[in-house]
Amino acid sequence: MLKSWAGAKTCFVKEQSLYSFAETVLSGPRGADLRIKQLDEFYSAESPQLWKLIIGEDLHYHYGVFTGCDNSLQDGMRHAVRSLYDDIPNGGHILDAGCGWGGPAKMLEAELACTVQGVTLSSAQFNYCRSLGMDVMLGDLESMDLSGHRYDAVLMMESLDHIQHKGELLTVLRSLAPKIILRVNCVASLLATTSSQAGRWHMYMETPEMIQRRLERAGWNLIRWVDRRTETLLTFSLWHARLESVFPDADPPGQLGLLKQLCEYALSDLDRWADANPLMEYVAV
Repeated sequence: MLKSWAGAKTCFVKEQSLYSFAETVLSGPRGADLRIKQLDEFYSAESPQLWKLIIGEDLHYHYGVFTGCDNSLQDGMRHAVRSLYDDIPNGGHILDAGCGWGGPAKMLEAELACTVQGVTLSSAQFNYCRSLGMDVMLGDLESMDLSGHRYDAVLMMESLDHIQHKGELLTVLRSLAPKIILRVNCVASLLATTSSQAGRWHMYMETPEMIQRRLERAGWNLIRWVDRRTETLLTFSLWHARLESVFPDADPPGQLGLLKQLCEYALSDLDRWADANPLMEYVAV
């Protein structure tokens, strides 16, 4: 059974300044263009060389999973991907929808012999992945024409959070592959935030139940759903230690500064933060 989050502890007032303070839905052609431009700038401002100092040489920009592995950042990030291997077809053709800097895709290619096609909205991420010889497309998942593509599975590692029209995209993906594997940053309650908020993190946060319903309405049949948040919490202290080491006497620039704020807020009360912000893993066919 999917855990009910109605009674979970929540404290969203400060988190609105970290995740989602702007309450205007970006709609219409101009709104869509603005959203694309903002997201590209957000993820392209800092160089991959700088990101490597903070999130590691492999450039995994997602939460680590530290159950059953060593407590190093590299091991946690790799284990976050390997813990999904039972659901990813060996040698399959995979769409990594929101591939970031390509960390998970490179692992699937090297360890599962998959062929991976990535999609990113960030020109910097696109150029970096292409420099490694990866198959990656630059574009907006919400407006790209993917009708001619077919895959064995779709992987979305914490990228659905950034999709404004989640139901529409999940319906498109239903026609492209027989399986979808998601990790989604959620909120336990919408009491103090709304699904339409798109703030400095450019995230459209929803509850676990909302994501479940969107999957089902798009024609997906859920076979597993679980909250992995408590297994990821060590990520905050590891990121924060690296940020402090690289920027000992100054605030980090751009998105790195927001990442430091998020780490410090979460670390102030990890249990409360975990209750308020589940990280849901869904597998559906």
